Amino acid sequence: GLATYLAGRKWLPPAEPRARSNTGAARRLTSSERRTVAALVALLPVIGATEVGNQQMFNAFLVWGEANFELRFAGFDMPVTWLLSADAAIAVVCMTLAILFWQAYARRWKEPADVVKVAVGAVFMTLAPLLLTAASLAQRVTGAKISPGWGLAFEVVNELGFALVAPMALSLYSRAAPRQIQGLMIGVYYTSFFLCNVAVGRLGGMLEQMDPATFWLMHAGIVGASAAVLAVVAVWGRRVLMPVAA
Repeated sequence: GLATYLAGRKWLPPAEPRARSNTGAARRLTSSERRTVAALVALLPVIGATEVGNQQMFNAFLVWGEANFELRFAGFDMPVTWLLSADAAIAVVCMTLAILFWQAYARRWKEPADVVKVAVGAVFMTLAPLLLTAASLAQRVTGAKISPGWGLAFEVVNELGFALVAPMALSLYSRAAPRQIQGLMIGVYYTSFFLCNVAVGRLGGMLEQMDPATFWLMHAGIVGASAAVLAVVAVWGRRVLMPVAA
C-alpha cells in the first residue's frame, strides 16, 4: 500500500497546509447538517444488515459447506476453504464489472444517487442466501450432497451485490457528511461492519438449531428488509442525505 501511494504521488493534486486550506473547519453544524449526520448514523445498522449474507461467508457458510458440499473429486478431498480462495478472484472481477457498468451507464443516462446504488446492491445480496436456501431444499428431497457450484453461485451473486453496496455506501458517507467532520463520518461508516459481524456471530450460532433452508432464508429476509428500507430512503430521504445533490 505504501509503495503504491509513493508511486502514484505525482498524480495527486497539490495539498495546501491545513492552516490555509481549512479556515472554516471550526464552523458549527447547521440544523440541516445535523439532520444529515443523524440520518447517516441511523442508517448504520441498515447498511450493516445488507452485509450479513456476505460476512456469513467467513463463518457459518464454511461450517455448513464442509458438512453438506460434495468436496470429493477424483479421490481427493477438497478443503472447503478453497471456496474462499475462489471468492477473492470473484470479488476482483465483480468490482471491476461494477465500475465498468456505472461508467457505461453514466455515458447514456444520469447516474443515480449513491443511496439508490446501495439499494440496488442490497437486492443482489438478498438473492445470494436464497440460492443456498434452494440448495438446501433440493438436498432435503434428494438426500445427496450439494454441488460446490451452488457455493460458487452464492459467492458470485453476493460479490456483485457487495461491489455495488460497499464502495457506494462509503461514497454516500463521504459526500453527504458536512465537510468539517467528513473524515470522522467515514470512520463512523466502518462501524457498520462491526455491527454486521456481531450479528453474524449471533446468527451463526443458530446454525445447529435450525433447518439449513430456514437458516439461509432468515439471512435473505434480513438483507431483503434492509433493501426495502434503503429503497424507501432512496425515494423519500435523499434530500436529507444529499442536500446538495438533491
